[in-house]
Order: sequence, then C-alpha cells, then structure tokens
Amino acid sequence: MRARKATVELQYNGAAVKTSLKEFGEAFSYTDPAGGSSDSISLTVGDPRYQWISAWLPHKGDQITAKISFADRDGDDKTTTLDCGMFTLDDLSYSDNGGKAAFKMSGVSAPALDAFSATERTQNWEKVTLKKVAQTIASRYKLQLVFDATDVSISTQEQSSATDSSFLNQLCNDYGLMLKVFRSKIVIFDREKYKKKDPVATIPREEMSSFSWNTTLAGSYTGGTITYTDPKTKKDVTYTTGGGKRLLKSSTKADNLADAKRKIEAAVTSANHSITTISFQTMGRPDLCAGQTIMVTGVGRLSGKFYIDKKTDSLTSTSYTSKIEASQVPTTSDAVIVDAIQRLAAIGVINSPGYWIGKHKSVKYLDDLLLQMATTILVNHDTGLYTGNPQEALDALVKYGVINSRDYWAANMGKLQYISDLICKAANALPEIIQ
Repeated sequence: MRARKATVELQYNGAAVKTSLKEFGEAFSYTDPAGGSSDSISLTVGDPRYQWISAWLPHKGDQITAKISFADRDGDDKTTTLDCGMFTLDDLSYSDNGGKAAFKMSGVSAPALDAFSATERTQNWEKVTLKKVAQTIASRYKLQLVFDATDVSISTQEQSSATDSSFLNQLCNDYGLMLKVFRSKIVIFDREKYKKKDPVATIPREEMSSFSWNTTLAGSYTGGTITYTDPKTKKDVTYTTGGGKRLLKSSTKADNLADAKRKIEAAVTSANHSITTISFQTMGRPDLCAGQTIMVTGVGRLSGKFYIDKKTDSLTSTSYTSKIEASQVPTTSDAVIVDAIQRLAAIGVINSPGYWIGKHKSVKYLDDLLLQMATTILVNHDTGLYTGNPQEALDALVKYGVINSRDYWAANMGKLQYISDLICKAANALPEIIQ
C-alpha cells in the first residue's frame, strides 16, 4: 500500500486543531527510531496574522497527539490512519523574515519535563532482573512496559547520579537490548531477534527518489576481550570471544563469567550492526516502521535484507514522503537473485525465469553473474551479434563491465546447461557502440 494523499490530524491538549496544511503552509515530520531515543515530531506553521505568538502561543510541556490520515492510491477512496502517538512539546522557536513569519514546535514521546529524563537518582539495585528494573522505573511514571527479550539476572547494579532514562538505556545497551519510549510505553526488545524476522516489504530502486549506501571497517570488530574483577575472588578475569586483529576491548563490571560473556558479545554485535547502511527516500510509506526488516532490490550487489533503524515521515501541503535509514542484515537472500532474474526476463535476456530461479546455486558465482547482468543491462538492444558465439560474447561482457573474470566463465560455462546461451543473450543485449 502507498499513500496518494495525506493530511495531519492534531489534538492540542485534548482539543482538535482545525488548521489545514494548505491554509497555513505547514510542514510536519514524524521521526520513528528503532531504539536509543524517543519518537519525535516537528510542526512548522506559517503565522501571517501573528496568532501563534499571541492567542495561540504554545507552551513547553503541552501535549500534542498526532495522526497521519492517507488515502490509498488504488482509487477506492479508502482512508487509513497512522497513529503517531502523544508528544510533549520540548522545543519552541519563532522566526520572521521580511513578514514571512513561522512558528516551529517540536515534541518527544518521552515524558520530557518530568523526573524520567531530568532528575538524577542514586540507587543500588540488588538481586533483580533487567525486566524488574524496567518495570519499577516504568511504574514510577505510569508507563506500560513491553519487554520482548530474554530476561537477564543482575546481582548488583549501581545507579549513580543518573536519570532513570539514561540509566535504563545504558543497562539495556550493556546486554545488547534496545529501549524505546513511545505511546506511553517503555519498549525493550532484542534487535538481533528482530533482524531475523521476515521482511515486511520489498522496495525496488524504481520506488526511490534518492538512494545512498555506505560500508566501512571503522568501528567494526572481529571479536572482543573483556576484563572484570570476580566479585567472589577479587581477582581479574579476562574472557575473549572471536579472534583476528580487530578486537574490541572492554573493562567493565560483571557479576560472573556468563555475565561478562554476554556483555562483550553484545558490545561486539552492537558495534558491527551498522557496518553497511543505506538511506533512501520514497513516496510516503505509512505501512513501514522502525524495527522491521525490508528487502531492497534493483541496486546490484548493494541489494539485500535491511533492518530499519529510523523512519521519518514528512508532509507538506503538496507532498508526503518517507525517508528510511537502515542497516544491512548480513545474509545472502534468494529474493535479491529472484528479483534480478525477473528483471532479465522482463527485457528478454532470460526466457525461462523458473529454470534460473531453481538453478542459480548450481554453479559457483552464477548468482553474482545474474545479479551483475540485471544491474548493468537495463535495455535489450538484441543485436544478434553473438548468437552461438559464447567466447566473443564473454569478451563483450568483459568490455562492458558485466563480468570481470573471463577465464572463470570460459572454463565453467559448460557446468550447467544454457549458461552459454545466457552469456550470448546478455552480450546481444548490449549496445553496438561498445563493439
């Protein structure tokens, strides 16, 4: 489902806001992070009659409830609502440039102005579990706790001059869990567990108005070493997980070896989460949210399964877009290869997609070849120059950059029926200008 037309419905301190985006030239954005921070909104309104700095002047701490209503583009006039939740205004600003006045309000879903994120506490937690700590803190602020992870036993943990918000977030980080506050809930979940879930949608390159990709070794690790003092023997204990040259080193408190093991493995996993990331903008996608996985296709070897770290919905009087920021889930996905095969079939390079879907794992690197062909060959020029001549076809594919290992395919094209035909058809699809 895609949004064709969208509007924002707001309630301000419980009362409906009747203004329209068109009338006041407003811009609205809703940011949905998977964890580590709260959901947030930003609303900018034009103020030609200076009402927002007089009778309508908002105050920090006021409550706004926001919903995005959208009509599906399939023409059935069905209206669906995305409930963004309730937000506490925590930042207000006003500008007037030559009579073009605008008022901007920003809010977070966390209880921003109370003790949850403002008051520092000192407390010793003894013989508890992470879930018990979270439940105690949630109850202080009348928030519901949603705990979707394996619980952790904690012998002792000191909260030293830390807000409940920062303390609980750090405690979750120590054990590889994510924390999020939204819709009057504290949600704690296991990101690695969520990354294993099936993708909720496939996003082809054609649906993206912009796309960026990055991969880096900086901040990534092949293993880790933790040193802690055993509470019983008072001796230092060192535990190492993984190996290689890039080891994450940690010196932190641990109750025992099992506790130390979980903490260092969580630290390494967390550090490696964003080794490869993408960011793209598409037409409004109210059906997606942070914490889900998606399949990205049509971007060659950059395609694959991704975990949504953050989603930002932006609305103006004329547009509704979604920006997705996501991290790659390291896995080889058949869906990416199937998409590549279907793209080649659509332009006539492949006549029997079912055959190649069933056989793409039969020869080493065949899936890479199909993916590279689909990424490079977008139009079938059908020159017929290489029919029945796979060796010259290989030369053309090398020249065009479709393959970079001519000798390999010259030696292995006979390992599966029709590979030579595939190579000839792919070369025939190339423009004659490169001959």
